[in-house]
Amino acid sequence: MVATSIIIIVLYFITLIILTLRTPKSTKETSFEDFYTGSKSMGAIVVGLVMLVTYYSGTTWTGWTGFTAEMGIFGAYMLPYAVFAGIAMYMLSGKIWPLGKRFNLGTMADIFELRYRSIGLKMLIGFLGATLNITWITMELVTIGYIINIATGGAVSLEIGALIGVIFMTAYTLWGGVRSVSSVNTFQSSLMVAGAIGVVMYAVYSTYGSVTNMFEVVLSIRPETFIIDGAHNMRQWFSFVLLCAMGVLCYPSLYMKFYLGKSTNEVKKSSIFNVAGALWSILILFGGFAIIGYEAVTQVSLGTNAEEGFLLIVQNSGNAFVYGLALVFILAGTMGTVDGTLLAISGIFSSDLIQGYKRIQRKSGLIGEESYSLNEVSDNMVKRTRIIIVIVSVLGYFVTLMDLPLLVMIAMINYQGIALFFVPLIGALMWKKGTKIAAYVSVIAGFIVTFGLMVLKADLSGYLPGIIGVLIGAVLYFVVSLATYKEELPEARFYEVIKSTIANTEGKADSFNKSLV
Repeated sequence: MVATSIIIIVLYFITLIILTLRTPKSTKETSFEDFYTGSKSMGAIVVGLVMLVTYYSGTTWTGWTGFTAEMGIFGAYMLPYAVFAGIAMYMLSGKIWPLGKRFNLGTMADIFELRYRSIGLKMLIGFLGATLNITWITMELVTIGYIINIATGGAVSLEIGALIGVIFMTAYTLWGGVRSVSSVNTFQSSLMVAGAIGVVMYAVYSTYGSVTNMFEVVLSIRPETFIIDGAHNMRQWFSFVLLCAMGVLCYPSLYMKFYLGKSTNEVKKSSIFNVAGALWSILILFGGFAIIGYEAVTQVSLGTNAEEGFLLIVQNSGNAFVYGLALVFILAGTMGTVDGTLLAISGIFSSDLIQGYKRIQRKSGLIGEESYSLNEVSDNMVKRTRIIIVIVSVLGYFVTLMDLPLLVMIAMINYQGIALFFVPLIGALMWKKGTKIAAYVSVIAGFIVTFGLMVLKADLSGYLPGIIGVLIGAVLYFVVSLATYKEELPEARFYEVIKSTIANTEGKADSFNKSLV
């Protein structure tokens, strides 16, 4: 079984090398736009698959199946949140893509600068978003190390396994930027989807005979698994759904992928694909429930670490090929999340933070102004982004060497912070009276409240701190906007430009009123 697993994983890595070498290598002449967003030239299938592998990570088959095994039907929070997120992506794509095309946007923070007319606000959003999302790199590297460790029968340690993954992802991300990532991720996403369907159904049927029998076994031994009992747990479930739905829409690498599409329609099609893909998360529930009833059916213990349960079921089945396929599709999901996140975070540090600081020092024009110089913004950014990719990879790797808590809980810390961007982001796109000051107040106050409650370990009767932070941030955004709004404010005047751009879905109108800038 070990030999088969090693062969399958080696073939997987060889495929990644071939796909990377087939991608044009970035050179000194490559622009940041092409390195980071592929010059907004990709079709719906590629964009959809790349988006899918972004938020269906490899840790779903360790952390999330383990979480479901412990929490039961509570784990179904993934279904409504994923469907809602896909629908929201569809609705937002008609607003975000035209702005990205017209004004050459690359990050979510670019939207904040464009709408609120503030480089400082852009830098704040970029810093907070990138810092929080380093946790995803850490989580996925832990999973990569684990997969390679068990694939080799323990011959390769967790630390060395994670290092192998880091080296591969860093190499192909450096090679061609988002074009390499998209090429590799299209393959990885397809492998992840097909592999998960095949392996999960094999694990269920080989152990229980059918899905119905599996649920009947679980019902007989743990009937409470099918109930979210009590108001406290219902509030917590609601918190998970809402924070994840809002958080995934503010996920930094999602915006890099929003801008990949060659038209609004292509991005909308990819969003529809992701709504359908939400049904795929049912497989994660199957994996979790398979863990719950396994010992009752087989009299074989899976141990105390539920995060290892699903893979142990497949391993115990004795089918070496299926076990190797399980390892490689989890590896594909994991690496597909890390590479995009790695590129997104590095681009944010390079574009939003370092270049933002330089632009403040030079007193450069804002995005959308005639004085805004694309050449000035792009100078040395590809080289700098590549250096940051290496730095972030190294930092992420060393964090994996620490003793970490349950992976799902690390993710929820991330989501609670990222979700605080949701209200000022929607306000930027849809509400003329939203102001720069209100955006600052909303985000800063939301972070203080959320992480203050976390540190204090406040009893919120089931609600997560992020819910309180989002609520307070939303109220402050609305109130402060009304108190500070004036027709002559730059952000109020520029809203008309944004509105006109969105109305022209291809972003090609030449009739923008430049006097508004």
